[in-house]
Amino acid sequence: MKRKIALLVGIVVVALAFVGAAAGAAPQVIWLGNNLGPIAFAEASWETRTATSITDAGVLAATTHRDLPGTTGPGGGAATHISVDLRTMYLDGSGQPVGGVDVSGNANGDVPFTIDALNLTTASVDTAVSATTCILDAAGNPTTCVDGATLNVAVSWTGQGEISRGSFYEDHFRDPGSFVVIDRSSGTFRQASATATIGGQTFNTSNEVGPVDMGNNVNMTVLICPHGCS
Repeated sequence: MKRKIALLVGIVVVALAFVGAAAGAAPQVIWLGNNLGPIAFAEASWETRTATSITDAGVLAATTHRDLPGTTGPGGGAATHISVDLRTMYLDGSGQPVGGVDVSGNANGDVPFTIDALNLTTASVDTAVSATTCILDAAGNPTTCVDGATLNVAVSWTGQGEISRGSFYEDHFRDPGSFVVIDRSSGTFRQASATATIGGQTFNTSNEVGPVDMGNNVNMTVLICPHGCS
C-alpha cells in the first residue's frame, strides 16, 4: 500500500491531520488558527520495499509567519513546525503482512527548518522529535502505543520545474495509516525532489511516492489527530 502525505492547494486553508496515537481515543484538534499566513512549507513521502518488509515515511515542515498560541518562535518571531511518521509492515514468506511498527511525532515552536519561501528552490530540516511508538497488527491497526521515543529526522528538498500559482484542494484519507490530510490554500507551489534520513533509515528520490513539493500559501488552520493525540 502506498502511503502519502498529500498536499494540494485551494482557497483559504491548509489542514493537516496525523493519525498515529492510541486506538479508540477521542478526536483532538491540536493546531487551530485563523487568518494565518503566508505559510511556507515543504513535504515529502517515501516507500521502500524488501522481501520481508515495506517501510513508509512522511514529513511535513512549515514556517508560520505569525505566531500560533503555544508555538511562539524565537524572540516572538515566526514559529516553525514539523510532523513526521515512520511505519514498517513486516511480510511473511508469501508477501502478506503479519504486523508492524509505527513511530510518529510532531514538534512546534522552534524547529530548525529553513526554506527559500520566495523562489522555492531549497528547504531543509534537521531535528529530533518526541514520538509515539505503536505496534501494528496484520491489518495495520495499532494494538498498543507507548510514548517516550525520539525520532531523528533530516530532510533536504530541491525545487523542480516552474513555480505555479493558484488555488487547489484535496481531501486525502488514509486508512489504515498515520496521516489524514485535508489541504486547501492559495499561493505559490512547486514540485520538488527530496532525500531524507529518518530514524536511521535513508530515503532517496527513487523512493518517493505521492506529492513531494514546497509552497508558500495563505492559511494553515488545523492539525488534527482523528483518533486522539499522544
